[in-house]
Amino acid sequence: TVTQLGRIWLSGNSLNHALKLVDASTGADVPNGSVSLSMAGGSAGQFVYANLPGAITLAPNTSYYLVSQETPGGDQWAYDDAMVTTTSDATCDGAALRSVGSPWTFRPYPLKNTFGPVSFKYSASNLSPAVAITSPADGSSYTAPASISIAANASDSDGTVSKVDFFSGANLLATAPTSPYAFVWNNVLAGNYTLIAKATDNLGAVGNSAAINVTVATGGASTPFVTSFVPGSSENNFSGWLGMGFTVGSAPITVTQLGRLWLSGNSLVHALKLVDATTRADVPNGSVSLSMAGGSAGQFVYGILPGAITLLANTRYYLVSQETPGGDQWAYDNTRVTTTSAATCDGPALKNANGGWILRLVPNTTFVPVNFK
Repeated sequence: TVTQLGRIWLSGNSLNHALKLVDASTGADVPNGSVSLSMAGGSAGQFVYANLPGAITLAPNTSYYLVSQETPGGDQWAYDDAMVTTTSDATCDGAALRSVGSPWTFRPYPLKNTFGPVSFKYSASNLSPAVAITSPADGSSYTAPASISIAANASDSDGTVSKVDFFSGANLLATAPTSPYAFVWNNVLAGNYTLIAKATDNLGAVGNSAAINVTVATGGASTPFVTSFVPGSSENNFSGWLGMGFTVGSAPITVTQLGRLWLSGNSLVHALKLVDATTRADVPNGSVSLSMAGGSAGQFVYGILPGAITLLANTRYYLVSQETPGGDQWAYDNTRVTTTSAATCDGPALKNANGGWILRLVPNTTFVPVNFK
């Protein structure tokens, strides 16, 4: 944004000069881009400036001429051995001139040579950062409950990117303050969603990405692993984790929900989780917080995982519920279960407050019992 045009004062200068900006590609004067400048009272080696009628905007990546009208025998000016140092918001490409009756001539000097010299005062606009969603692709489809990995590229040509916000419509999903700009949107229910990324630069300018549309379809029938059971006697005298060990069959399975049986009077909140039986490590994103309030006798209460997770074929896992002494009732290890063929129930699993994991290899028996879909 240019506000003033200037010409250097050389000893003895005292006349008026017209200064103007010209579009180099068309040869046309820039609208409102001219001033009448008096050199009277200048100082040697200093530029004299005059205000434009109003601030004007010069387009990016565009060439212009800035010129002063000179007359024979008039004020002195420096010839084309005048060299200048400039700011980085534009480049001085060389010397421009147009004598009376002739077209514009441009001399492309690589050493920033100019006539005059002339100058201008300006303020640099803060350009908005550029941002684009790179994942998912527009038109992608998922099955509920879905986990959608969302990523974006962002850059700022005249500054730095401070953050990238991810939106579904008007709803803020997440903020990534640094690169890589990405996050996972978990447990997405069925519906049509429009994803947008907004990048903010260090001066507050915001750039928006193109919209990405995704569809999450209703999932197929979720199959409970435990299909029936015969509960044993109930207890509530344990502090730690209780459940079962199971081994996935020859094909991986996708787990979306974890469940615990409701026994009469149950009302507390329980943590349920999946554990890798080999490493004893919790399965990433494989836990839920499950309230038993409002359950029905003989029915499982389920909690939805943050996102669907895949359990590997021919691999053993523990599915366990956290229990507390004097808390909700749970069925002891004479509880027998019938399951689908997707995995085998290997027996009850437990871990008390002070011990390690224990698996009792009594097939088709379990504590609590627990279940998954």
